[in-house]
Amino acid sequence: MSVLRDGNDGPWSSFTLQIGTPPQDVKVFISTAGTQTWVVVPEGCGSSDPSNCPALRGGEFALNQSSTWVSNLIDPPSNIYDLYVESNLGYTGSGEYGFETITLGWQGSDGPSLKNQTIAGTATEEFYLGVFGINPRPSNFTTFDDPVPSYMENLRDQSLIPSTSWATRQEIRIVSQKESSKSTIANCTGLGQTLGSLTLGGYDASKFVPNDISWAFNQRDIRDISIDVSQITITSSNSTSSALQTTISLLIDSTVSHIWLPLESCTEFEKAFNLTCRAPIGSNRFEFYKSSIRSESDKYSTNSNIRRIPVTYITCDNVINKSIKKNRTILVGPPGMRSTIT
Repeated sequence: MSVLRDGNDGPWSSFTLQIGTPPQDVKVFISTAGTQTWVVVPEGCGSSDPSNCPALRGGEFALNQSSTWVSNLIDPPSNIYDLYVESNLGYTGSGEYGFETITLGWQGSDGPSLKNQTIAGTATEEFYLGVFGINPRPSNFTTFDDPVPSYMENLRDQSLIPSTSWATRQEIRIVSQKESSKSTIANCTGLGQTLGSLTLGGYDASKFVPNDISWAFNQRDIRDISIDVSQITITSSNSTSSALQTTISLLIDSTVSHIWLPLESCTEFEKAFNLTCRAPIGSNRFEFYKSSIRSESDKYSTNSNIRRIPVTYITCDNVINKSIKKNRTILVGPPGMRSTIT
């Protein structure tokens, strides 16, 4: 279970890892598409960043202070590789790759520990915290004939978990709101709050509702956990509208917190909830600014022939932290992929 909350685009559940020897504690987000561990290095906080930047980014890993760090020179002469995850959405960044000891949990928590695990130290602000990849696919730094096993594979191969299956639940923190005569006040009361959890090798039966619903994995392993969305209906206090004209395929990936939708769908959200949309020149991302508060009953729902998922507007009303750079843009969505993985 995790009571930690971090991130520059919402109070997301983070989890703690110990990296290196002696161990350095860092907080990371769970990446369901990622196969590696990424950590923020000291270069990720510069002179223009706030003084508490290292804490905001989950803590830094100083690889030169670890006696067990080994550079990844599988493809010499450099150990710098692209991060790749979500690059199709315009996310960029590279990391200094190596092999290191990674232990799950805080120091003293007696979590599993593995040596010589793939890790990347990165300074990019595209991913504000590091990530812990729980996808069991191996990494390939040269060809597909020379894969490097993932952390999940190694846990299973060392009989620390029975399988590479996993279950994760991200905290949803709902904020109650009220309006004063001069300003809008966000009162963080923790309504509807749940704790983040991560189970490796199985699932927590107490968080599972028995059902007969199943999804087949996508044939493309890089998009293995995908769903088809055939309809999105927006219901506000005075109208109902459709925000999706054709069926789309969505990759479920907790690495990013947003749901990416076609432009026409974003336009419908803009109209229904009185939002202002801005798309910087040359960017494929959009920012939405709330112009007025709607009631908690305002919602949109995603429908398919399998499942209908209602989401209230207030769960989409996240706070953007000042640490997001001015040229950084975010696509509106519920605390989407990061908060709905179960």
